[in-house]
Amino acid sequence: MAGSISRELGIPSPTLTGWVQAYETDQEEAFPGKGYMKPSDAEVAQLRKELAIAREERDILKKALGIFSTLRK
Repeated sequence: MAGSISRELGIPSPTLTGWVQAYETDQEEAFPGKGYMKPSDAEVAQLRKELAIAREERDILKKALGIFSTLRK
């Protein structure tokens, strides 16, 4: 059946099979759309961004602490 449907749509049979498997595996996030991330991937990206900002702030505070501790001596 997949062979006749893929011929009718003009796409390779393995492509259609892959789409069906992706949908069966995760219906909510199978096809996020062009240019969009899956919600779980978007959350990971947001958390990585927040972590990078927190690390940068930490490094700035470490430098400031080093500067202020040398001024007190």
